[in-house]
Amino acid sequence: MKNIVFGLLALVGFSATLSSCQDKSRMPAPAFKSMPVIFPVLTPGKNFINFDSVRAANVPRRRRQEFEFKFSPTEQRDLKLEAVEVYKSYSRVIGTAPVLGPRVLVGTYRTFPVTIKLAYPELLAGLQRYNGETLNPVIPVANPDGINNLIAIGDAVVFTFEYIAEGGQRIILTPLNAVGAPTGTFTNAAYTATAVIRRAQ
Repeated sequence: MKNIVFGLLALVGFSATLSSCQDKSRMPAPAFKSMPVIFPVLTPGKNFINFDSVRAANVPRRRRQEFEFKFSPTEQRDLKLEAVEVYKSYSRVIGTAPVLGPRVLVGTYRTFPVTIKLAYPELLAGLQRYNGETLNPVIPVANPDGINNLIAIGDAVVFTFEYIAEGGQRIILTPLNAVGAPTGTFTNAAYTATAVIRRAQ
């Protein structure tokens, strides 16, 4: 299956398309000029992870913690999508920048719009935090039902997206680094659904 890797992509205003530049007098027209973009919308009241609920040694209380968002690709004009893959990664700020851990597949979706709803423990299941040197689980291995001292206020679960075009061609939006974490423009806030861990206000 042939891969297309988009390294540097420029947004054109609010048109929600990514454009390819060309010298019309010397270059053939590109295969497509624009592609759909996803701008996830968080559900009010379910748009964060409650630190006290997820940290508590109380499984029923944890299961009441739910995060929800919706997404639908913008107009599929030049590029038609067969599916969208959704991934999650754990994020912690190191210094002044958030550092993502390896991504974990949430699911593959073929009809839109899509509503993603995750409760504990699915929110954190399989995730690892990367501290710049080592990977660490975010759910205690020895006692997963005990108090979770591995998470911190300000951490987040970041949801990213990858495309599968008609015919099975993969469109790579977030290339993986050496530890399997997503990188690039499409890990920025506007293009992700980000569940920040904080206390209820």
